[in-house]
Amino acid sequence: MLFQDVNLTVAVPESDAARPVQAINELQFGNNINRAVETGHRSDFALLLAMLSQDVRDTTPVTTIQEPDSSEAALRRQFSVPAARELRSNHDSYNRSASIAEHFHKDGMAGVQLQAGLCPDALAYLPEKTHDLAEDVYRNLSLHEQRAMTKSTPALMPDNDLYNQLIVAHRASQMQAYA
Repeated sequence: MLFQDVNLTVAVPESDAARPVQAINELQFGNNINRAVETGHRSDFALLLAMLSQDVRDTTPVTTIQEPDSSEAALRRQFSVPAARELRSNHDSYNRSASIAEHFHKDGMAGVQLQAGLCPDALAYLPEKTHDLAEDVYRNLSLHEQRAMTKSTPALMPDNDLYNQLIVAHRASQMQAYA
């Protein structure tokens, strides 16, 4: 025979009903373990120990820990810390600086410090519409370079359909030449 040396084994998975139910801890046996030790029945004691689960995760009480929200916004709310100062000026910064100047004229330096603490102002007033360049550098650029920087979209390419139209026109002229 050709296949006489081949041993064919098929592994059949056990169903859950065929597996023995393991006890998780010794409390499920009641006094049976104590009685087996006291009476000297080593086989009963060994059998009961063999039935216990050997997985530590089964016997260790595990509770899920809720991690507190430790995001910056949550911590600021919890400790009543105001929002961080802006590093760079924006459109609202000019209104805040005007109110701080008004408080300086009305209340003096104490009013300015109070207003700056309640509504912090930007740390730096950079010129606007200069594309993050220093104002003297931006003003030194040529008008063409300034205009090129203000364009938000690059110049569009000519219509790509032009190539297809030229091919169609060329083929049409070839067909008319042969007709």
